[in-house]
Amino acid sequence: MIIMKGLDVRKGSIIAAAGLIIFLGFLACDDRQTFEPPEPIDKYVYGKVTDDAGNPLKNVTVSIYDSRADFGSGNYITSPVTNAEGEWSDTITIDQSTNLRLVYSHTGYLDLIATAFLSIGPPDTLNIGTASIPPTDMDDEFRVVLTWGSSPSDLDAHLTGPKGNDERFHIYWNNKIGQSVDGDIVARLISDRRGGYGPESIAIKQLLPGTYRFSVHNYSANEVEGDSSLVVRSNAKVRVFSDDGVAYEFDIAGEDGPDEKIGNTWRVFEINGETGTITYVNQIFDGIGFREDDMFRFDELKHDRLTIP
Repeated sequence: MIIMKGLDVRKGSIIAAAGLIIFLGFLACDDRQTFEPPEPIDKYVYGKVTDDAGNPLKNVTVSIYDSRADFGSGNYITSPVTNAEGEWSDTITIDQSTNLRLVYSHTGYLDLIATAFLSIGPPDTLNIGTASIPPTDMDDEFRVVLTWGSSPSDLDAHLTGPKGNDERFHIYWNNKIGQSVDGDIVARLISDRRGGYGPESIAIKQLLPGTYRFSVHNYSANEVEGDSSLVVRSNAKVRVFSDDGVAYEFDIAGEDGPDEKIGNTWRVFEINGETGTITYVNQIFDGIGFREDDMFRFDELKHDRLTIP
């Protein structure tokens, strides 16, 4: 019998197998197998521009910027112009999802800056929606403009405020003028829309001591409890314009939108009539009827909704 000292057959098999694994690992890590970035794709974007009474605006320049690039100084991606129907469209090529910044400008009207998210994934079209801008000579303390999507079809703007005594006015589609105790016009409804998109616009002509409250009511779900279409589907936006442009923007679907999903009324903000300070309230109420003046005039719950102080 011949004995081969120092040779362990099992150990040799393990070493050979380890060598094979290392060799295969090198093949798997071949530098030639590099990551290929996604191919740039075209996205069709479109929208509409009106004045805050809902009339189409022609020749509005819509300058579209990529939020990752420097803003201004002509660094826009494209700048379509609206046609006679106030409509605009263009094609944008992207290689990754991005946020867009849109600047609407037109002689005689306040500039508006808006944002939109453009995904690298489907769909290949993006409806920016309707943007509504007031004239530069609006001569108001504030102009409040509500816009939304195609559904629900009928959202209504509601504003309540002081009359100069212990009473309060309530403006909405069925009562378009708010007057002081002396008969002066404090605020008025400019436009009422019932076929989706808006705008609904309210002019606040003067500020009296007291609290002004602005709310959005889903008339399409008037007095309906448990409805979520206002929060989930409407894409409602409320913009508050001062005489030098947009002072505030509130987006029901934005990061600062309401956490509640159920309810047909969105109390958006309040204004301090003495200081002009605007405070975001951002509350959702359920099952409200448009005639419930107490709901819109005051701020405490009654019958699970509001109580007059």
